[in-house]
Amino acid sequence: MIVMKKNSNFINLSSRFKQKIYNEFNSILYKEFNQSISDVNYFFGYKENHLYEILDEAFEAGGSVELRNEVDYLIKFLKLLFNKVKNNNNYDEYDLIYHYTKKYFKPRIRRKNTYDKTQLELGFNYDF
Repeated sequence: MIVMKKNSNFINLSSRFKQKIYNEFNSILYKEFNQSISDVNYFFGYKENHLYEILDEAFEAGGSVELRNEVDYLIKFLKLLFNKVKNNNNYDEYDLIYHYTKKYFKPRIRRKNTYDKTQLELGFNYDF
C-alpha cells in the first residue's frame, strides 16, 4: 500500500492504482475479445463476482505488481480458451469455456512460482 503524507493527513493511493489497472484490463478485453470484465466473469461460471475476487486477492497479496501479473495471466489464459473454442461446432461456446476454465485455470495460490521476477539472476562461466 502506498501512502503519501500531506500536512499530517494520509492519502491512500492504492484504490486509484487498482481502479487504473481494472480500466486497463477492461480496455484490453474489449480490444482483444470484444467483451467486458462482466462478460468474461460469466464464462468462469462460479458466481457473480468471482473474477473480481481473484483480482482483489492478488492485489491484497502483492499490490499493483501482483495484480498486473494476474491480469497478464488471465489475458494469456483467455487467448488459449478462445483459440480452443474457435473451430468447435459440436458444443455450445459457453459449455466449452466453462469446461476448459474448470480444467486449465489455476488460481494464483495453486500456481508454482519458481522464480521471483524482481530478483536479478547472474550466470558466470569460469573457463580458465
